[in-house]
Amino acid sequence: MLLRPIEIPKGKLRIDYIFWFSSKQSDIDNPTKLIQDIICKKYGFNDKMIYEITIQKKIVPRGKEFIGFQISKCSKN
Repeated sequence: MLLRPIEIPKGKLRIDYIFWFSSKQSDIDNPTKLIQDIICKKYGFNDKMIYEITIQKKIVPRGKEFIGFQISKCSKN
């Protein structure tokens, strides 16, 4: 509910994720499916339209954890 409104491109999609974790032990892929399902529900598209994903992990001090994402048109056909 706190996600701001964005316009989702038509067609094949690309999502770029960045996860700011406070622990080096955090697995980079654990939050991916959960946040992806939330994003799809919020913005009203099916995740079968996602053809590209990039994921980055950054380590930050405890209390500064954050999840960022960007949705764009897929660069591949």
